[in-house]
Amino acid sequence: MKKFNITWDITERCNKRCRHCYIDTENVSELNFSELDRALTKIDSTLGQWGKIGFLAFTGGEALLRKDDLLSLMKRADALPNICYYQLLSNGSLISKEIVEDLIGFRKLGTIQLSLESSSSEVNDAIRGDGSFEETLRAIKLLKEKGFKVTISTTISQLNYLDIASLIMWVDQQGVDEIGFDRLIPSGQGKNIFPLSKEELLQVYSVIYNLASRTKRVKVVMRRPLFCLTSPDDKEIGAMCSAGLNNLSIMPDGTIYPCRWLPIPIGNITSIDIDHMWHNNDLLTKLRKKKERKGKCYGCSFFLRCGGCRGMAYFHNGDYLAEDPQCWL
Repeated sequence: MKKFNITWDITERCNKRCRHCYIDTENVSELNFSELDRALTKIDSTLGQWGKIGFLAFTGGEALLRKDDLLSLMKRADALPNICYYQLLSNGSLISKEIVEDLIGFRKLGTIQLSLESSSSEVNDAIRGDGSFEETLRAIKLLKEKGFKVTISTTISQLNYLDIASLIMWVDQQGVDEIGFDRLIPSGQGKNIFPLSKEELLQVYSVIYNLASRTKRVKVVMRRPLFCLTSPDDKEIGAMCSAGLNNLSIMPDGTIYPCRWLPIPIGNITSIDIDHMWHNNDLLTKLRKKKERKGKCYGCSFFLRCGGCRGMAYFHNGDYLAEDPQCWL
């Protein structure tokens, strides 16, 4: 597997208070730009050592609250040999004509991901805050006018799962390039929202799968655990949980997690040898081994296309190796 993914929360500060957010505090300290720069250089060097190409996602909080540091970090990434591609993940509220102009010219900036929970402004804003729907719509239009690739990220929960079908068709009409879905993980602010039942998740995943072939422009991304169970013969959908395989997440203070939804610290980017951690950390080693899985994930024939969400298992059972509690098999 040549590609390696890193999600990098450069801040936990945000101008929104979304009801499902995995962040419940903004007290985490932030690396200054010199520390960010050194960390990026270390990441690039490790990728070169591994013979892999880096796919980075700069996020938060709201990453544009550190606009100057963000743009400087993107400029540095453009100059490094083993960073192939990076995304900017934003809630869209701070994207203005001036910001869009600032983003032009970054040669490795592949996509800009915006958050949207429903095609209904009432449903979306009940989750993300008043005015959020119009802010995201404005951001889509500004970015598409300048030729940027725009993706929409939606978190599926009890608050919006009945709106997913209309959302897919709506974003198709807006010229959005991709839409992808994550399940609500009951952490942070989201711990007060019940995740979907197995039956409800099967219902919404089936809707997503059936609509994916009917869109005219938008690509519906279904590279997540459990998706393959909606149509087992379709080899184009589903993906194994990437924690421990080709993914790391970095927090604003440099703390490293296997995944943002599996918040178990395994080191700090400012001090750790990434290569040594990757090959010797006990948690990461267990995540890679099928025999370590428990419940129905152990021995499942869909392991290489699914493996269950380790974050969901952790928050539901307190055990990151337990079965995915939303699996309907």
